[in-house]
Amino acid sequence: MPLSRRSRLSFAQFLSLQPEGVLALLLKKHDFAFQTRPSIEEWLGRVCLEGDERQISSMLDEVARTTGNFRSDVNPKYRFDERYADLQRCLELDAFRLTDGGLQQIEPTAEGQAVYEDDLSRALRTCNLPDAAAVLTALDQSADAFRRQGRIPVCA
Repeated sequence: MPLSRRSRLSFAQFLSLQPEGVLALLLKKHDFAFQTRPSIEEWLGRVCLEGDERQISSMLDEVARTTGNFRSDVNPKYRFDERYADLQRCLELDAFRLTDGGLQQIEPTAEGQAVYEDDLSRALRTCNLPDAAAVLTALDQSADAFRRQGRIPVCA
């Protein structure tokens, strides 16, 4: 299952906390060319949005398995904790979880199945539905409310 734009950008925000040397090694290890211009945050956003699914998933897996190492380089620690919690919530929306064992899929999906939120959002942007903007806003608010909640809702 592909990662959503939201998860990819949350990952870029998380990575931007890391010292340049640590970040350069991680990105090179996963076949990304490292550069810091015009700004590291802008460049990381492009890398995470345009990066190959395999590369991004591989980096997420390594980050999950070595969280303590990544956390040690960030001060104050609450900055790491907040960004990591946001990344976890975004990934949960995409049916993934970060654990000590790495990146894991939460629920089974069919091969080639797209993320529902992204498909629906794309369809709403291209249709001529008069209230499409309101529906997109409601979808975004729902996803943001889930992320702020900090846990997976239990279905009855």
